[in-house]
Amino acid sequence: MIHEKKAVFKIEEVATILGISKEEVTDLITNGDVTAVGSQKNIVKYCDLMKFMGLDETEYKNSQNSLDISENQRSNPHTSSCEVNDLTEEEWDKMKTTVKKEHTPYFNRQKGKWCIALSLGKNEEGKRIRKIITGKTEEEVWAAYKEYIRQQDEVAPIADDTKCAKDGFAQQMGLQTYHHLQDVTFREHYKKFLASLESSISNDTYTSYIELSTHILEAMGDLKMYELNQQILVNFFRDMVTKQYSAGKSTIPNTYYSQSTLSKLYDLLKRFITGCSDQTSLLYIGMTNYMLSVRKPKSNALPKEEIKAFTDEEIATIFSAVKEDALIYCWIRILAETGARPSEALALQWKDIDFEEGSISINKALSKTRTHNIEEETRTTPYAIIKTLKNDGASRNHCRKIPISKGLVDLLKQWQQHTNYNKKMREGRVEHQTTQQVFTSPSGGLWKYKDYNQKYKRLLKKAGLSLEGFNPYRFRHTFCTYLVENDVHVKYIQMLMGDSTLETVMNTYANVEKEKAYQQGFITSKRIQNIAEAQA
Repeated sequence: MIHEKKAVFKIEEVATILGISKEEVTDLITNGDVTAVGSQKNIVKYCDLMKFMGLDETEYKNSQNSLDISENQRSNPHTSSCEVNDLTEEEWDKMKTTVKKEHTPYFNRQKGKWCIALSLGKNEEGKRIRKIITGKTEEEVWAAYKEYIRQQDEVAPIADDTKCAKDGFAQQMGLQTYHHLQDVTFREHYKKFLASLESSISNDTYTSYIELSTHILEAMGDLKMYELNQQILVNFFRDMVTKQYSAGKSTIPNTYYSQSTLSKLYDLLKRFITGCSDQTSLLYIGMTNYMLSVRKPKSNALPKEEIKAFTDEEIATIFSAVKEDALIYCWIRILAETGARPSEALALQWKDIDFEEGSISINKALSKTRTHNIEEETRTTPYAIIKTLKNDGASRNHCRKIPISKGLVDLLKQWQQHTNYNKKMREGRVEHQTTQQVFTSPSGGLWKYKDYNQKYKRLLKKAGLSLEGFNPYRFRHTFCTYLVENDVHVKYIQMLMGDSTLETVMNTYANVEKEKAYQQGFITSKRIQNIAEAQA
């Protein structure tokens, strides 16, 4: 029997009314016999309790519209003037810009009424459901707000600095609360994170982060930060592992994202969310570090084919194909003789070439840069620049001098004469201040790497060669392989190649050793073949 008319009851109160234990009430709620509300499903509405008990239907219907008058109040508010309406996005944005807090009464001078705005979650299309309660007095609106909340099956999480949370009503109703700093969209807060990275990393790395972040923002950008949880992050990585994209000329998704891409996405999100939960970080918003329990994803992509050194016949074929273009031929000859990275050879200046000694000094690289507008999510077209070597610190270990053949020296002299006597190129180089560069565009400006590579591919295609497997970077692998096969000390190879670690050299060693082991395998196969033939 209900002795006191209240809008809601706690589980303990329901147990007392029904004359059963709290555990039995919990079982009724779990089984769906009794409808409960609140984030913990520990609050039962008066009308739902009456329905379960089979009480008078008329009283049940009337109770759905009744106001809670059981609380101690200085007066019994008259709420007949209160209205509940939908809140448009424009009204919501205007309210937020004037620093009006959700779930907290405020006076709207334009309407001449007291108002309370609130969110009730999202509809089936994912659009936020926002309401606004209006009335003549603050007390009247507050009472109507409480009753309206009690009648809802779902209420969006509430900021901890609102009146609803501060006076304990949210806790009483079992509503979820969050740190008020989390009342910001994922997109807005993540942009702050990206902006904070720009000055501490290279432009190439920053550009790759921007491009990778499109996946993150597409999946989570419109969420509020308080809506983020571990499951959303797990689902994001699961989708990235199973999703395919169109590679090459195909218009049909046919390639899984690489392990490198997935690892970078994981590291970006981990860095971002860790900052959101670290009180010493500028990104801190009182958030749980959900990434602590999210495992790094593993790619479904097939492993890349092992890079093999060019054979002498393949090198001769490439030389023959590109020889008609002096610029590309000089570039390819440098790659073949020095093992330089393609971008390092393209950044050479004439002062880096010692024609008398027959050597090339490598101390810079061709790169590209662009500027980004994080707020507007725009960026400029990339343009070429000359920069220091990759990962080269104060010790300058990556800088190196490599001997070249007399044939390459003569070839470079001829190319230098061409750049000096070709009027268009000479004047263009003066205009673009690139007179010291070994390689430029025909008009004298700096070209990006892809411009040289496209010209290289056109020459191969013209010669009837397949573009597969003829990546200019293979000359670097070939250079290393030749040195390994000629028993050059591993440390000397590392110095000639300008690598920070021995990893690249050791990988090449391993590949050479695998090939030698394979050849040794013929000893056994030939022996067995001889035995079989003797039996015939």
